[in-house]
Amino acid sequence: FRREATAKPEFPHLLNASGLALPRVVSTLLETHQNADGTVAVPAPLRPYLGGLAVIG
Repeated sequence: FRREATAKPEFPHLLNASGLALPRVVSTLLETHQNADGTVAVPAPLRPYLGGLAVIG
């Protein structure tokens, strides 16, 4: 990308969460927060991004 229209192009080191292995992050969250009944508790820091949802399933 270019910081300014006339600037030299630069390589973006991180774009659209590409720094995270998303499938691994999701599977870790599911495994860590799964309840005995099969539901998954949503960690408090993630709840605002899920509309306040506390439990999935």
